[in-house]
Amino acid sequence: MLARLWTGCALSLVLTLGCEKSGPIAPATSPRAETSQAEPAVQLGDESFELTAIEPTKAEKPLLDPTDEAAETSDAVDDELSPKAEAKLLAKLGKQPNDAETLLKLASMKQQQAEMTDSGELDYGKLKQSADYVRQALTADPALANADDAKSFVAAVFFNEANALSLEKKDALALKALRLAVDYGWSNLAEMQNAVDLAHIRKNPKFAEIVKFARDKRKKELQATVSALFIGKPDYEFTFKLEDTAGKPVVKQDFVGKLLIVNIWGTWCPPCRRELPDLIAASKKYQSQGVEVLGINTEPEDGVTAINSIKDSQKNFGITYRCALGNDKVFEQIPDFGSVPMTLFFNRAGELQAQWVGMIDEISLEMIIERLLEDSPAETQK
Repeated sequence: MLARLWTGCALSLVLTLGCEKSGPIAPATSPRAETSQAEPAVQLGDESFELTAIEPTKAEKPLLDPTDEAAETSDAVDDELSPKAEAKLLAKLGKQPNDAETLLKLASMKQQQAEMTDSGELDYGKLKQSADYVRQALTADPALANADDAKSFVAAVFFNEANALSLEKKDALALKALRLAVDYGWSNLAEMQNAVDLAHIRKNPKFAEIVKFARDKRKKELQATVSALFIGKPDYEFTFKLEDTAGKPVVKQDFVGKLLIVNIWGTWCPPCRRELPDLIAASKKYQSQGVEVLGINTEPEDGVTAINSIKDSQKNFGITYRCALGNDKVFEQIPDFGSVPMTLFFNRAGELQAQWVGMIDEISLEMIIERLLEDSPAETQK
């Protein structure tokens, strides 16, 4: 499965929705949380950005791995991936064999060529070539190992190489590539545990060790970030009185005594759909401790059409928690609201404790919930 970067989805001022991804096949890691210094109670994820409205896309099937279709290939992209363009880069590399920039360009080209094949089948050989170029680049310029932007790319390249090697049943090499991916920042455990191409090495005991290492590493990296979420409280109130997709009332006050997680999302939004498995898993895992998840949707359609879209997504993705169609009155409570997904966390008194903008990953979600449970243990439920 090819690792690719999906950005968040943004809303126009009139709530006409659109979403967009990055370049055709640019590989990247899962979203990396960054602490906001100005507003320590607000968490921003990488996959959230602003854009003008475009036509929304619809969820057709659960996105348990990074297999969304790439954007239509433009003539410009064709030119960039042409044999002539590659020949120019190789000629330059022949004169400057230690030019890290050229090596990374070739690595990126191979990632894109791997998917843009005449047969439509992924070319795993090119994924391995890409990883070879990355290794050469790291040798040529060791400073790349500490450059955040480069690390994201490198991690995804090694993750893709691990998939290719796993299919070839080259366990030792595949596991080594996967560990390198984690070392350079790969932290999307869902993709590690669900990618079809990794099925073979998943049987190897060392695979579980790498997953544990990735989890522990991610938790350590997020400790300061999660702590910063709970310094003070967001300076706005958030309430709602809606109907869920079954036509039953869903009111904020009804969740008092529970730890409430409100996920604001759209069925048309790829990163929103990608985080659903983690939200569903968290809902099941923590329900017995008084944690409730609620999805509030912002959709390009109104009324019955929107409700039917949400119902279809609930069925297709196996969403076990309630979902409701939001409205302007609800969304206008959030300062500068302009993108989804967004996740709000409330204590048992119904007070907003933290906000995460962008796609949230499994470990971040787990750590925030654990912190909420620590501050408001289950025995205090009403």
